Amino acid sequence: LRMAVRISDVNAAKAKTEAAAAISAGVFSSDADAAFLTQGEDKFAQNPIYYHKGSSVLHMSTAYKRLVEGIGGQAWPTAADREANKNITEVILTAKNAPAVVDPRAPIHFEPAGIIESPATPSMNGNWDGTDPGHVASGVGAAMDNGQFVSDFSKIGPWYYETIDRKYPLFKYSELCFLKAIAIQLGLTSGDAKTEYEAGVRSSMTELGVPESKIANYLASTSPNYYGTTAKYDDVTGTNNTPMDKILTQKYIAQFQECSFETWADHRQFHKPTLMPFANVSSSVFNMNPSDQANNTPNAYIKRIYYPSSEYTVNEANVKEAEKRMGGSNSIQNNLWWDVN
Repeated sequence: LRMAVRISDVNAAKAKTEAAAAISAGVFSSDADAAFLTQGEDKFAQNPIYYHKGSSVLHMSTAYKRLVEGIGGQAWPTAADREANKNITEVILTAKNAPAVVDPRAPIHFEPAGIIESPATPSMNGNWDGTDPGHVASGVGAAMDNGQFVSDFSKIGPWYYETIDRKYPLFKYSELCFLKAIAIQLGLTSGDAKTEYEAGVRSSMTELGVPESKIANYLASTSPNYYGTTAKYDDVTGTNNTPMDKILTQKYIAQFQECSFETWADHRQFHKPTLMPFANVSSSVFNMNPSDQANNTPNAYIKRIYYPSSEYTVNEANVKEAEKRMGGSNSIQNNLWWDVN
């Protein structure tokens, strides 16, 4: 079903046939069906975030915060929320710079600065905020090129890293629900997209311990995020608020952090949810037209991974042939075959 949706822009008939075949053969029917990485002795076959929790790449971005602030109409967690959901830590209750209204999953996804590592700026201890993506540091512990320090911003939360034995998801029931909603929207299969959408949100929030009463209020809310997207499926007022905007925004949040390859594919195919391009990109890495960045076009994002230099050594003929199909270069801005725009 995942692959049927992926090819829908290049072969709708094939996508429709395969989507129907997948659903007919049997897809996940509950959270109990989710697929996880098998635990092993190697640290990457256990919980890789447990080992990398101190990494600078696991901090919040402004792009993420803009998706979760405001949407769903739910207030920043209080002591009562902490009592109802132990995945909300004590430090979240007194976080600085937190939005008044936020997706209930966000304070679990990220904790305030200063928990795993000391902030570079003492006054930023407890800061729950993100920094614009794309700023780089000159060295470990150094300031980024905008003068900020990543250690002054929110870090991945303990729900992800507190135990080495945490199961690492590969395919969650929530993704299945959102895929069905997308397939219905695209006309690949029949059904009720709203029902699948709400089931996906409910699965994602239940996974993080969000109470049913809060989930129901969230799904009924017309409070928008930064971009104008709301959680209520039938509310299509304003901008960036179509059913597909909603489905892909919720799929992004539900699959954060561990299933992010799929949300990258979604953004390349559908250009949703609305995000923000890198703030500063080296021309030696990403030869981007400044107008694409300024206007946030599809060409303001990385679209593929480079073929490594080793391939040119051991597989040159095939790599060159592949380059020809992509316009003659190994650029990370070349569209993959299923990404038509």
